Amino acid sequence: MDLVILARYRAYFTVHSVKALTLAEHTIMALFRKGYVSIPPLDDVSYLCLNIGSFIGKLVLPLISLLRGMPNLNTLNLNSSPSCFPYRKTDCSGYDMKYWKSQNLPFISQLKEVPIELSRFSCGSNPVEFSRFILEHARSLEKMVINFIHTALQRRLSRS
Repeated sequence: MDLVILARYRAYFTVHSVKALTLAEHTIMALFRKGYVSIPPLDDVSYLCLNIGSFIGKLVLPLISLLRGMPNLNTLNLNSSPSCFPYRKTDCSGYDMKYWKSQNLPFISQLKEVPIELSRFSCGSNPVEFSRFILEHARSLEKMVINFIHTALQRRLSRS
């Protein structure tokens, strides 16, 4: 068995009963390297925090696979920050409402709360389309807050 796959499964068995999970962009990308695009389900996860640079295209497929494995997700917290991967603005567009709808994501009917923090690194239409998809299809949604943090404000906050 490939050592990378073995390490992924060991990590999975360490977190399989976790209820709250926080993942960074580089972790998500590492989980789905070399064409490996599915993980065993994380049925107990009800809270997921994603700290991503931007909604780049190469992150969308791993993200979908991850979300498919979390049918009981109630809170999805999405934070954007500087990406650890280089990208162009065109890399952050192309996944529209029709695409998100076609993915049949099981968590969408359970989702109750979605805080989203966007920064200047959240370029392109992908985060907007994903947010629209959630607003239109999350039947149990109670609260969705979208904050745009300007870079100058980010610098001031990080100094204090």
